[in-house]
Amino acid sequence: MALLGEQLVIKLWDSLIDKGVGSLLKPWQIRREGQAMIDVRKAEMLQMAQVELDALAIKRGEKALLPSGEIVDVESRSDNQLTIGFISNKSIQTIKAEEIRKEVSVNKAISYAEQELLQDAQEPSEKSIDGDWLLRWREGASSVSSEELTSLWGKVLAGESKGPGTYSLRTLDFLKHLSKDEASLIESLMAFVFEGFIYKGDEQILSANNITFDKLLNLQELGLLSGVDSFGLEKNWKSSSKDAFTLAIVSNERLILVTNPDPKRVLKIQPVCLLTTIGLQLYHLIKISPNIGMVSAIAEKIKSQGFTAQIGDIVEITGSQIKYKNLTAV
Repeated sequence: MALLGEQLVIKLWDSLIDKGVGSLLKPWQIRREGQAMIDVRKAEMLQMAQVELDALAIKRGEKALLPSGEIVDVESRSDNQLTIGFISNKSIQTIKAEEIRKEVSVNKAISYAEQELLQDAQEPSEKSIDGDWLLRWREGASSVSSEELTSLWGKVLAGESKGPGTYSLRTLDFLKHLSKDEASLIESLMAFVFEGFIYKGDEQILSANNITFDKLLNLQELGLLSGVDSFGLEKNWKSSSKDAFTLAIVSNERLILVTNPDPKRVLKIQPVCLLTTIGLQLYHLIKISPNIGMVSAIAEKIKSQGFTAQIGDIVEITGSQIKYKNLTAV
């Protein structure tokens, strides 16, 4: 029996093989089914973990990489002199170790991308990943070593493979210079994003979750938010229906269903700060459950304007159609 996202993974490898990316992993050229493919990947990941340890040992001078490709232990000596030959050999070994680390990071990111695609049932895109984009992705994925950031680059590759053009080159450049702490801050922020905005009207909830003004300002300086240092922007919505006011405000797997008999009503939420283009792309990349307290606070804000607000769970989003369940009135 075929795996859920098998066709998506095959499409991914078509792009990778064309550009010579992912040389350490066995590409999905021959159809693998069920647990057999997963076992292959687990074995390869264990091997890459050992290669990472060997590369680190080479950098520390504990091991050396021979021209044959064999890695051998280096005997500890106290008479190492700072000769040209010694320094040259040390530099060569360090360069080799760094190239090994980069290649391992790229292949680990590809493995994370596979895992992401195997959970998706959508049909592969007819378009292929742009060659320049893929080369820029490889450069970025090779520059990180932490599991968190490597996983993030894997998700970027998976998303671009499903829909070429999803992530801009500017977003890749942003991620390349992203620190682990900044990534953690962005991840914590995504629990408060609704339809491309963050509601600033309940500072108590934000502060309780360590989302301070300084951190929001930092995210604005990074280029993810706008309107942080103002009195607050206003977000307006008109009805999506001509018969009555109907609107769904979405935050990942949750939604606030807003209704009113008058289709000409306009819903206003203030104060908010808005996500930039890069911020929106990261929002769709980092799937975090929304903060329930903020969901309720926004629903109360909506209710105070004379609208009916109901909170529910999203089952599926197809185009502009949203299937939901478990609606609860505020």
